[in-house]
Amino acid sequence: MPYFSFLLPITSHYSFLLPFIFYYFSLLHCYNNFSLPLCFTFFISFVFLFFIFI
Repeated sequence: MPYFSFLLPITSHYSFLLPFIFYYFSLLHCYNNFSLPLCFTFFISFVFLFFIFI
């Protein structure tokens, strides 16, 4: 995920989100060709969490 690593500074404030982000983006790469609405759902939930904890 090099294209999103710049969005997430590795600090104590964000470190608990890292496993979820790796999990979500691994799911995105697996299901990208099969379920595009699922892809958008994961992306929107990630952006929502990111702007809450920023």
